[in-house]
Amino acid sequence: MKARYLSFIGMAIAVTLSGGAAWAQSSTVPKEIQLSQADSPSQNQTQPTQPSQSQPPAQQPAQSQVSQKELQQFANAVKKLQPIQENAQNQIVQAIQQENLSEKRFGEIYQSRRNPQAQPTAKITPDENKKFDQANAKIEKIEQSTQGQMEQAVKGEGLDIQRFNQIFLTLRQNPDLLQKVREMIKTSG
Repeated sequence: MKARYLSFIGMAIAVTLSGGAAWAQSSTVPKEIQLSQADSPSQNQTQPTQPSQSQPPAQQPAQSQVSQKELQQFANAVKKLQPIQENAQNQIVQAIQQENLSEKRFGEIYQSRRNPQAQPTAKITPDENKKFDQANAKIEKIEQSTQGQMEQAVKGEGLDIQRFNQIFLTLRQNPDLLQKVREMIKTSG
């Protein structure tokens, strides 16, 4: 998918807003498309493509390097990102349904294209391939539009995408800091 770090931002929303290990998983739509799905080691799905150049390096900043101001900026950005992400997810589901495919079938076709060894439950017909291609083209447009909106929301809070991602990874490694951000989201809403 072209909007490679959309799922990363969406993952940040899901992890920040969900409790503990309760990852936001709403359907069988692939991870690159599913803006709210987080990586879960228990899943057998193919791993998503790497985020774009905005992905933070392997070494993450220590907790002390995330200021109170940045935590608040992150919390504010997550609050702005949530409705954008939900709207995009709804549009994606509609795009799939408009082509008379179920989300499950779309996911099977997607997985079989990414991994030739992945076997769908039923043979993929030429008509299904055409419907998949049409739905996928619509989804790419949704992703492009959504990515721009998400970037604006994050930047509007004074963070660049790379720093947002760094803070998110720091939060994933520090449950106490993550809980602090959740409280900021609740109290400022």
